[in-house]
Amino acid sequence: MAQLLAACAPAPASTPRPPVAVFAPEAPPPDSPPADSTPPLSPAVVAEPCIDPTPPAPECASDLLRVPSALAYNPRYALPPADVRRVLDDVATAMRAHPSWQMLRVEVYSSRDPGADPRRVRREMQQSQARADAIFGYLFHKRKISAERMDAIGYGYDVGFARRDVRWPVVLRLVHRLDSKR
Repeated sequence: MAQLLAACAPAPASTPRPPVAVFAPEAPPPDSPPADSTPPLSPAVVAEPCIDPTPPAPECASDLLRVPSALAYNPRYALPPADVRRVLDDVATAMRAHPSWQMLRVEVYSSRDPGADPRRVRREMQQSQARADAIFGYLFHKRKISAERMDAIGYGYDVGFARRDVRWPVVLRLVHRLDSKR
């Protein structure tokens, strides 16, 4: 206890430092010594500019989690259909078994082209977001996967993900830590 108190005691007073004056570069400072009498700075004071080190390479990667069937889940229903529920249960079991899987991003797209009408574009985005939120909600509420490990995004129509056989394509993107052995 005495050592802790001694460590927290105030430091002894040091020699007083001269006050710092603020002045404009055009006018000479008041009561300043002549420029010739200033001692040169020591090499320790004159240092090269500080350079930030390069940041380390990211130690995580992103992969798509392949599921055997389309995840068609209407958000108006409390539970997804049985086949979708089995797939989501498998995903939840895998998330618990692999703590290195840091985040699961549920991405839902629309296969219907809304055209240039802004109301239809907004409606497609809202519906795809509602479906992403429904999958997120099932994994969070029913399967107890932490919300910090999931993200739900509805993108609306994207020609790259549009499919004729599935109205609302779902992509499960997995962010995971890389092995340090690589």
